[in-house]
Amino acid sequence: MKNLPKKSFNYCALFVFFSTLLCISLCLAMSIQISLTQPRFFLRHATLHNFTLTAGAGKFLTTNITVALAAQIPYSRRGVYYDRLDVYAVYRDQKITLPAPLPASYQAYKDDVVWSAFLSGNSVPVEPGAGKMLLNIVVEGWIRKHFWNLEVGPCRLSANCPVFLDFGSRSMESSPVQSCHVEVHDY
Repeated sequence: MKNLPKKSFNYCALFVFFSTLLCISLCLAMSIQISLTQPRFFLRHATLHNFTLTAGAGKFLTTNITVALAAQIPYSRRGVYYDRLDVYAVYRDQKITLPAPLPASYQAYKDDVVWSAFLSGNSVPVEPGAGKMLLNIVVEGWIRKHFWNLEVGPCRLSANCPVFLDFGSRSMESSPVQSCHVEVHDY
């Protein structure tokens, strides 16, 4: 009879220990699952309509570009709310167009989201190159991750889509589909 309180205390301590261990394991598993909720971006099409370089006291670039971007969610039971996204073009680490807003949307697993944007920049000072040129189509903004009934966010999204265009013709098109480098940072 004297050992009864000590045994019940040991059982309670074991129960609390294993319950805590189970909760920590579940939280860790959910954290890993939510971190996998990262969309993939693809540059489906980029057409350069105007690429005018004017010389004078400096070199200034006026450009008009139409881009089509797509996003996919590669894992099941996940989704992404695209709250606020902007897309713009970068040439030699310098923005050459103004940011164009993309419409807010929700994307579930196996849904395709496709955006088209018209990017424009007038008289931007640049250092020109020759031959083929590398443009980067950049998407930046805020998303919220969705996993089952759990929503996490806002998270900072940054996607960089490189595209090679042939310099010299009036209307230049990119290759059909190119994958983009995507980073999502939780804040």
